[in-house]
Amino acid sequence: MFTKKGLFIVLVVSAIMLAAGVGPQMVSTAHAVPQAQASIAIPYSGRLNDEAGQSVPDGAYDFTFALYDAKADGALLWSETQKSVPVKGGAFAASLGAVTPIAANVLGSDERWLAVGVRGPGETNFIALTPRQSLNAVSPAAPAAPQALSCAHTHLGETWNAGINTVSNGLAITGTLDWSRSVIRGVNYGTGPSVWGQNYSGSGNGVRGQNYSSGIGVYGASESGVGVAGSSGSVGVQGTGSITGVVGSGTNTSGPAYGVYGETASNAGGSGVYGKASTTTGYADGVTGLADAYSSVGGRFNNNGGGVALWASSDGSGADRATFRAHNANPAGGVTAYLTNNSTFATTHIENSGAGEVVFLKSNGGTFLRALNNVDDPKFRLDYDGWGRSDAGWTTPASDFAEMFPAVKGLEPGDVLVIGPDGKLARSAEAYQSTVVGVYSTKPGFVGGSPVDGETGDTIPLAVVGIVPTKVSAENGAIQPGDLLVASATPGHAMKAGSSPPQGTVIGKALEKLDAGTGAIKILATLQ
Repeated sequence: MFTKKGLFIVLVVSAIMLAAGVGPQMVSTAHAVPQAQASIAIPYSGRLNDEAGQSVPDGAYDFTFALYDAKADGALLWSETQKSVPVKGGAFAASLGAVTPIAANVLGSDERWLAVGVRGPGETNFIALTPRQSLNAVSPAAPAAPQALSCAHTHLGETWNAGINTVSNGLAITGTLDWSRSVIRGVNYGTGPSVWGQNYSGSGNGVRGQNYSSGIGVYGASESGVGVAGSSGSVGVQGTGSITGVVGSGTNTSGPAYGVYGETASNAGGSGVYGKASTTTGYADGVTGLADAYSSVGGRFNNNGGGVALWASSDGSGADRATFRAHNANPAGGVTAYLTNNSTFATTHIENSGAGEVVFLKSNGGTFLRALNNVDDPKFRLDYDGWGRSDAGWTTPASDFAEMFPAVKGLEPGDVLVIGPDGKLARSAEAYQSTVVGVYSTKPGFVGGSPVDGETGDTIPLAVVGIVPTKVSAENGAIQPGDLLVASATPGHAMKAGSSPPQGTVIGKALEKLDAGTGAIKILATLQ
C-alpha cells in the first residue's frame, strides 16, 4: 500500500527552472525563447526513494507541482496536476507547464518556491514533499551568458547544492576546484545513477568532464552496475586525453565485468565503442585492450545474432598499414593468432578481390606451415629451406613431369619437340628425327627448372616422362594403343614407328588410337 506513513520520498533535482523571458533549458544546452512569449514549459526530472533509501516500485504516479512566492504559506502563483507519470527505478521526468501553461511573468525577478506532491498507484491522497525547493530567479534583463541559480535540497543532515541553468547554451552545474577535490561528485548506495545528465538538444553533452591537469575528466565507479553509461542519438560517451581518452575497469569477480561497454541500435551504422587515433608522429591506438593475468582477455568480440564478431578495414598499404595486425612479443612462446571453429564451415576464409597475393608467409628460421590431424599426428610440413614434406604423398589431376627449357617462339602444347642447333626447343619437322626430346606439356603435374620467385623468359614446360596429350598423324598407318611413336614429316606431330625404329627416335607409347588424318591422343612419354 502506498501510504505517507510507510514512505519517505527523496526528490533529487536534475530539473531546469527558467527566469522570466528565457526559454526551455536542458542539462547542457537548449534554445532561447523570445521575451515576448506568453508562457513556457520547464523540463524537470527527479528520483523517488522510500524511507530505506531504495527506489520506489515502478509504475504510473500522479504529481502536483505548484509555484509560491514564499518558503512557507505565501501566494500561489501557478499549479498543475500531472497524472500517470512513468516512474522506473525511481526515476521520472516531467515537463512543468504541460497541463497548465506557466506565464512568463510568473517567474519574474523575485525568489520562487516549488512545491511537489506525489500519489502512488491506487492511492487517494497526495504526499507533500518538504521542504519547498528554492528557485532564485534572475532579472529578465540578465545577459545571455552562462549563469546559474542555486537550488538546495536537504536530506538526512546533508545539503546538496547544484546550479540551475537559466539561459540557452549555458551550464547547469559549474565549478572550479584544486586537484585534490572533485567539481562534481555523486554517491549512490542504491541501484540508480550517481550522476545523471540528460540533453534533449541536438548538439550538447549530457555529462562533460574536463581536466587540464593529469587527472581524469569523468570517472565512474560501481560495485555491481555500470561505472559510466552514455546514451545518445550520436555519441554515448566520448573521451579525449593526451594519453587515454576513455579508461574502463571491471572488478566483479563473481560474474561478468566490463571495463568499457558500448551498444548501438542504429540501422544506419555506428559503433558501440568508437576509438580514434590521429597521431602522425608515432604509434597510437583507437581502442586498447590489456590482459595482465593468465585467464584474462584483452579484447573479446562475440557474435550471437548472425553478424560479424570483428570487422576491420583500412585504406593503408604494406605490412605497417595492414587492415588487421597481431603481434606476440614473447620470444619464448605464445601464439600470435589462435582460431577454433565448431561448425562445418572453414575456420578461416581468406579472399583477395584485387590482384595481390592471398597469403604471404615469412619466417625467421622456423617452419612456414605445419598441418596435423585431430590427434596431433603431423601430416604436412613446409620447411624454412623450401622443402615440403607429406606423410602420405602428393596427388594431382595432371599426369606428366616437365622441365622448363628455353624454346623458340610460336610453339603450342602437344607439339613434338626437338633440340635445335642453338640449344633451344623447336617443333619437329621430319620423320624419325633423331634430335627429338619430348612433347610440349599441356598441364604438367610437376615442373622442374622454374624459379621460386618470378618467371624465366622464353621457356616452356618439356614433358620428359608421364602421360601427356600429343599431336599425332596416321601418315605411317593407323595408330593403336601400345604402338611406339616417333616424329613424323608433319611438323610437330608424331606417327607410328613401325618395326625396329632407329635408336633415340622413339618419344613414347600410344595410349589411344587414331584411325586416319591428324589429331591429339594421350601417350606415355618415354624417350628411347
